[in-house]
Amino acid sequence: MPSRLVLASILLLPTLASAQALDPCAQSPQTCATLIDTHATARTRIPNTAVDVSLSIAFSDKDLPTVQRTIGAKSGTLLKYLRLQNVQRLITTNVTFEPETKLEKNAPNKTVGYNGSMTISFRTSPKKHLTYSRERCRTGQTQ
Repeated sequence: MPSRLVLASILLLPTLASAQALDPCAQSPQTCATLIDTHATARTRIPNTAVDVSLSIAFSDKDLPTVQRTIGAKSGTLLKYLRLQNVQRLITTNVTFEPETKLEKNAPNKTVGYNGSMTISFRTSPKKHLTYSRERCRTGQTQ
């Protein structure tokens, strides 16, 4: 009989040990500290503080040097004005000169003139934007 008692106590020992290893917060949650994970997002409108402006100058004529000189003169006037206004990020882009051709039957295309254009981009304040729009009309920008 003593051998059966020892065998029974060996078999019951792991279950008793696992019963003692229970989480103390699971047995009495009111005694444990509670962790709360929170997340918040606030959105506010930020007023416009800068405006990116792009002005284009275009000109057409029969002679390529005339188109180049005219685009150069108009852009020079505008760039000088904008530099005096202390605009930011003053960039000249998209300078193009293309022939204007006329299609004829059974003959090569005939060049009848040239088109030139360029874009000037800059950043300014919203209040000064209207001033530049007026200057755009005065100096002949087309886009």
